[in-house]
Amino acid sequence: MADALGVGIIGAGFFGGQHARALAEVEGVRLVAASARTPERLAAFTAEHGGTGYRDYHDLLADPAVDAVCVVLPNTLHAEAALAAARAGKAIMIEKPMAATRDECDAIVAAVAETRVPCMVAHPYRFMLAYQEALRLIREGAIGRPVAGTAAMVKDWTFKQREPWHLAPGGGMWLTNGCHLVDRLCLLLDATPTDVRAVVGTRFHPQEADDIGVGLIGFEGGAVGVARAIGYSDGARDDWTEIQGTEGALRVNHTDGLFVGRGDRWEPVLPELSPLHDALVAEWEAFLPHARGEAPSPVSAEYGRMIVATVLAGMESSATGQVVPVT
Repeated sequence: MADALGVGIIGAGFFGGQHARALAEVEGVRLVAASARTPERLAAFTAEHGGTGYRDYHDLLADPAVDAVCVVLPNTLHAEAALAAARAGKAIMIEKPMAATRDECDAIVAAVAETRVPCMVAHPYRFMLAYQEALRLIREGAIGRPVAGTAAMVKDWTFKQREPWHLAPGGGMWLTNGCHLVDRLCLLLDATPTDVRAVVGTRFHPQEADDIGVGLIGFEGGAVGVARAIGYSDGARDDWTEIQGTEGALRVNHTDGLFVGRGDRWEPVLPELSPLHDALVAEWEAFLPHARGEAPSPVSAEYGRMIVATVLAGMESSATGQVVPVT
C-alpha cells in the first residue's frame, strides 16, 4: 500500500463515515487522517475507521501522508476548506453542493485552475448502477431524443442524522438536495440549464432554512425539467427521475431499479437496488485516476459551479416571482 493515495476526510460526521467505508473498498486508496472540531466525534471516527485525528483541518493539510482530501463539511464551509486544500497542493473531492454561493464556487474554480490540483465534485447519483444503465440506454437511443424530465426527492427532513446547520440558511432542502435533482436532470437530459422558475420556502418545520423547493428548469436545446425537493414532517419517501423521449420513456429509482415505458406500460429493465454505498465506491474509483493526474475530472469544478448556479437561480426566482437565467 506504499503507493496508495493517502486520503484525509475533512468533516468526520455521518457522511464522512459513509465515505470512509466506501474508500476502504477501493484498491489504491487508504484513509490516513480525519478532522473534526468535536473531540468525541473525532475519537469515535478514528476508532472505527483509523487514521490520525486532527481538531483543525489545517493541521491535516500539513500532514505529508495526506495526498488528497474529501471535504464533508456544512455547505457554507466548503469553499474555505477547498481553497486551503488547493493552496496545500492536495487533490480535492468536495461534497455537493460545491459551495453555498456563486462567488465561493468561482473562487474554487479559480484556485483549481491556478494550482492545477485535481478536483472532483461528489454527485453520487450518477455513479449508481441504475443511473449508469439509464444513461447507457438513453445514449443508445432507446427512448429517442429526451425532451422532458422530472426529478423528485421527497423525504423526512428531520431524520436522526440531520445536523443543526441543515436547518439554517445555507443548509435547506433546496440547496442540499435540489442539487441532486438538477444533476440527475443534466445527466439524463444531456443538456445544460438555461433558466429557472421556482418556488422555494418553508412549509413544514419551524426553521430558518427552506424545506420545500419546486423548480421548472429550461435547458439548452429546448428540453424542460421539473425538480421537486420536499422535506416533509410526515409522509412517505420518494426518490426518482423520469425522462420522456420522442420514442419512449424511462423511470429510474435507486431503490426500485430502472423501467422503460412504451405502449402505455412500464417494463422493468433493471429491477434491483442500487445502494448509495456502491455508488460512493464507484465515485472513489473514478476519482483515483484523476487524483493521480492520469485522467480529467469525472465531475469538474466548473460543472459543480453550474449546478449551484441553477439552484441559486431557483431561490432568486422564488423571491422575485420571475424566470431567472442561470449565469
